[in-house]
Amino acid sequence: MRGLIILALWMVGTGVTNVCAQIDLDIISQIESSGGKQIYNRRSGAYSEMQITPICLRDYNQVKKKSLRRGDLRDQKIARRIAKWYFEERAVELLKANKIKATKENILAVYNGGHRRVIEGNLAKENIDYIRKYKRIENRRKYIK
Repeated sequence: MRGLIILALWMVGTGVTNVCAQIDLDIISQIESSGGKQIYNRRSGAYSEMQITPICLRDYNQVKKKSLRRGDLRDQKIARRIAKWYFEERAVELLKANKIKATKENILAVYNGGHRRVIEGNLAKENIDYIRKYKRIENRRKYIK
């Protein structure tokens, strides 16, 4: 199924073993940009259907030794590749470095509101609503299948 990422995470140093979370990029796109209809957020500078922030793009470029620019995010494949990397690697790395379990909820919260909020245990209402919306859409899709 397109957009479905299986995150198999073996987190030895955090007490989390064999945690498997599933993040559906199609659901992320639906939440972030109404399925690609609203691709720019003036407040955060996020761009593309996946709402990749400038910080995320900078991190990706640095880690992957790339030189992608905001305009490159118009290509859905590139935007999804960065989002996939963030879910599978970067968010997990940030959580692990702070001895926080890499659960689906924590990974979604990091993607939506940044790792500091998760580390501090200070999720905003917007972050909680984001996770609830993801789960609602995910549950609806399970009924349809």
